Amino acid sequence: MGRKNLLKAKRRTGTVYVTVVVIAIVVTLLTASAMRLARFQLRNVRNEHDRHAARLLAASAIDHALALFNNDASWESTYSLNVEYPATPVVGSGGSFTWRLFDQGSGRKRLDGIGRVEDAACVLSVDLGVATPALLSYPVNVGGDLRIGNTAGSSNVLRVIGGPAVSNGDLRNENILNGSVEAQSESVSGTVTGTKTIPGTYRPLPRSARVMRYYLTNGTVIANASLPSTGLLEKLLLSPATNPFGATDPNGIYIIDSPGKDLTIRDCRVVGTLVIRNSGYKVTLSKAVNWEPARTNWPALIVEGDLVFAGDDSNVDLQETTTNFNPSGTPWKGDTDSDTSDEYPNALMGIFYATGEIRFDGNDLKMTTEIEGVVIAEGRLRLTKDATPKITYDGTAAADPPPGFGPGDPASLVPGTWRQTASP
Repeated sequence: MGRKNLLKAKRRTGTVYVTVVVIAIVVTLLTASAMRLARFQLRNVRNEHDRHAARLLAASAIDHALALFNNDASWESTYSLNVEYPATPVVGSGGSFTWRLFDQGSGRKRLDGIGRVEDAACVLSVDLGVATPALLSYPVNVGGDLRIGNTAGSSNVLRVIGGPAVSNGDLRNENILNGSVEAQSESVSGTVTGTKTIPGTYRPLPRSARVMRYYLTNGTVIANASLPSTGLLEKLLLSPATNPFGATDPNGIYIIDSPGKDLTIRDCRVVGTLVIRNSGYKVTLSKAVNWEPARTNWPALIVEGDLVFAGDDSNVDLQETTTNFNPSGTPWKGDTDSDTSDEYPNALMGIFYATGEIRFDGNDLKMTTEIEGVVIAEGRLRLTKDATPKITYDGTAAADPPPGFGPGDPASLVPGTWRQTASP
């Protein structure tokens, strides 16, 4: 090969070498870039997984807090504001969660659930409270119609003191309403001595399941087999210290679950909260009953079904009942004794709530049932047979709402308030 051809061959070899080197460099750069992209994508996938897991943990934190609240009637004082609980975070799903409370004012609180997974954190928030903060602010709350009498010749008189009777339905007043009233419509005007507002403010009542949840969870069941076959509960004392049907309940919460018959309560003293799951049966308070909740702000009676007030003007006479109504552990105005010579007033105090209809029956004798507290009917409320009930408002429960009835209710999540807030 001549010198000239040898130089050409060397140039070609050098060019190929440079080309190969360039290609190798490009491939190396592309590979490195692809690896970096893959690592970036993997990191994004991992971060997205962590963010999703943190969100699930935040939701679990809210469930955890609500479960604690439902089993602690004093939860608002047990847990401080703007403090993360539990002190040791709950571990799960590759991360952990805590929760905290904030005061929103007007009786409401905000509950934050905080989920953490590696570097990801999520805060979900929801408001606790009810859409009806005024539920306990009136002597009478009616979800349906309010009917006073059924004929113009009857003598039914509804007396409400301390606030208006409020109804989400129609007012059919054949006789007299002594006080003020609000309703959505009016079919019969009758006589109203106070202010009449038609239409009034619509006040939705809470779901009965929410109202009953705490008491069904924390109360003591009275076995149906221990109840009288007649369904007549009379001449007995029921209190945190006394239960003639079995074990006592320290909070005075007793549950009668689907007794399979109508129940009548008369000539009794009750200091507590009685929950009756009727499943279509009726509960009647007849003659004389002395009733107050064991806790002044708690409900006295919760009825799943219809409730009838058919009391008279008599007192509970222990000489007739042969029952001691103020033994040791259940004083009457601070006093206890061991005899049956006392007499107690026919008095109903507290919240009386029914998921169905509430009826005041005068038995054609102008009987007067007197209640000091709040009457709540999810269905209609009506007066029949010359009933003349007197309902005097007591704001004790409104100032400190019991479970199920107010903005302090742990089981009540304000609809539409779920949101994701800033990271902790």
